Amino acid sequence: MALHINAPKNIFLMPFFVVLVIIVVPFALFFSLARLPFAKRRIEKLPEMLKNDWLPRKKYIYIGLNGGFALSDFVKDKILPSYGNHIIWDEWDAEQNEWRKSEPDDSRRVITFWQDIGRDFDGDPMIIVATYKPDDFTITAENNFYQFWLYEDDVVRFKGEDLKVEEAEKKIEDIVEKAVHSWS
Repeated sequence: MALHINAPKNIFLMPFFVVLVIIVVPFALFFSLARLPFAKRRIEKLPEMLKNDWLPRKKYIYIGLNGGFALSDFVKDKILPSYGNHIIWDEWDAEQNEWRKSEPDDSRRVITFWQDIGRDFDGDPMIIVATYKPDDFTITAENNFYQFWLYEDDVVRFKGEDLKVEEAEKKIEDIVEKAVHSWS
């Protein structure tokens, strides 16, 4: 696959094009490639953190959410009050332009869960649920890491499937219940 970059015909746009192609694009490529070893290191350290920090406090579930849509409200109103003692959560507050957290983020868990494992860099309205089991402290995108994207006003995308909000609520509830019961 070849990449074709055509210079603009308008002479006034040429300086912007030059800055974009010669300066910005190489920097973006460099920083995205430079991020890979750090992301891999954070993912490799995650099982140790879960075992040494989360497990003694009986925290089995991570939930990350963006506020402002019905599925987030369900998680805040139903899941966190019911299972909050087993959950570590982070919520992106767009109004304050910052993360609200259930506890301090000393381990850079937001970056690990949202970017390194979830590959989300643009802040789409989403809910992330990650769980681990008594015999498996590894969290991977293929195994025990779940992403629920707001696709349309009342449609949530989960594993390539479109769900109604109520169906997504049920899936989240089932995932959380199953995770908590695996520790009973």
